[in-house]
Amino acid sequence: MYKVIRMFRDLADYGHLYQPGDTFPRSGFVADAERLNQLATNDNLRGKPLIEAVEAPKQAAEDKAKETDTTTKKSAQRPRRSRKKE
Repeated sequence: MYKVIRMFRDLADYGHLYQPGDTFPRSGFVADAERLNQLATNDNLRGKPLIEAVEAPKQAAEDKAKETDTTTKKSAQRPRRSRKKE
């Protein structure tokens, strides 16, 4: 999933206007990997990235749940103390 970071008209999508914050591609349109690469890099007519990759909400939620599980397990363990023998 991609988020628009600069306004542009997609010439490959009949001049559809994308505003910052919009999701790319719009519903009903499929962009190939080459087009995604052009828009996400400087390799386009504007010479600036126009979209950026974002995590899908489902994937982000799963990652956060895994992180929480790991943190909880670590905090539940007591730190070990080393005993010095004199």
